[in-house]
Amino acid sequence: MINLEKIGQFICDMRKKRNLTQSELGSLIFVSPQAVSKWENGLSAPDITTIPHLVKALDITIDMLINGSTVTTNPEESPMTKEFVEASINKEYKYIATNIEKDSSFIDTLIDLQSIIKNDSIEKVVEQIELDKLDINDIIKFAPFLEENHIKKVIDNTNSETLIIKLAPFIEEDLFDYIISNIHAKSYSENLFVSLAPFLEENHIKKIIDNTNSETLIIKLAPFIEEDLFDYIISNINAKSYSQNLFISLAQFLEQNHLKSIIEEYRSESLNDALTPFLDED
Repeated sequence: MINLEKIGQFICDMRKKRNLTQSELGSLIFVSPQAVSKWENGLSAPDITTIPHLVKALDITIDMLINGSTVTTNPEESPMTKEFVEASINKEYKYIATNIEKDSSFIDTLIDLQSIIKNDSIEKVVEQIELDKLDINDIIKFAPFLEENHIKKVIDNTNSETLIIKLAPFIEEDLFDYIISNIHAKSYSENLFVSLAPFLEENHIKKIIDNTNSETLIIKLAPFIEEDLFDYIISNINAKSYSQNLFISLAQFLEQNHLKSIIEEYRSESLNDALTPFLDED
């Protein structure tokens, strides 16, 4: 685990050992004294473009810097930590990707180095990884670093609705459109869309309703349906041959005007009796 405070204190100690001010060290490695101050206070870490200059200026090794100590072995550190930092410095992203494909536990090593190698480098590593070689939990670890085209590729190549649900916080509107357009082609279950509902826009939910004959799905989506979409559903009573049971189940979510329209449309005594408790007294 990268310890920014420990690394910062080590940088401070090594700087003072060489009788350098923060400003002097900054000049040697092409950063501001404010940047050096942030490192030494554990607020940030030197990135991969700065590390080669920093270890040279302080006459230390990358191992020492990562460990925050002149002791270069750390039993708690991943055996690939130093290698991944050096590979990132040299832009050897395929090397990192290959090692992760061989042993997915190194994903944690890479993400732990985020404060040093930064997101753009992790994204470049992800571009080199064959994601279908990883399991669901490993792919989710990478989700914050995946571009939309990568997520789409994952979705196209998986039969796991669990994976799609776990990716939902990272899916953009256009990709939700794509998923919904494949309702029938991919034989997605109702559970998928109910689980995705908190992330969907109203136009997405409308498309789902248009593409399903399942009243059970509409009922399950009801907490996420807005008034205008209920208007739309009610306007399609005849076209979609909705059952009375659907509107009884939706009653708790409907506005007064919706309830009155349904009663007027069906003119059913049993439906009227079922919906009356939801009507305000005139």
